[in-house]
Amino acid sequence: GRDQASIGTTPGSLTTPVECSDGLASVRIADGSVLRGRSATALPIGTNAKVLLRPEDGRQVADGAVNEIRVRPTEMVYLGERIRVVADFIAGEEGFFWADQAEADGLRLGEELSMSWPVERTAVVPAG
Repeated sequence: GRDQASIGTTPGSLTTPVECSDGLASVRIADGSVLRGRSATALPIGTNAKVLLRPEDGRQVADGAVNEIRVRPTEMVYLGERIRVVADFIAGEEGFFWADQAEADGLRLGEELSMSWPVERTAVVPAG
């Protein structure tokens, strides 16, 4: 399976850099929100980019958090102490994140929630 989730890989989920400096990029995703992440290359403003998210870094958060992404869980696979949560990202992609039992207890399939990924563990790369 995939080892990371990404946003910006399908036509309905393209992301657009709105700021890029000092190794960080801010991109506007399809739902209008802005994500920040590390970028090893300067991304021209207005071009297409992809956001890479490590599933072990995602955490459920209150609305309005930094790097907030709205998701809707569609499947939970229990693998011992960890649960792999497959979700539709409201920004237009399907991805997944890992949860422990305590985190998974509060999740409901089909119920939208806010997730966040740390800026320093989020990568922004050129699309394509």
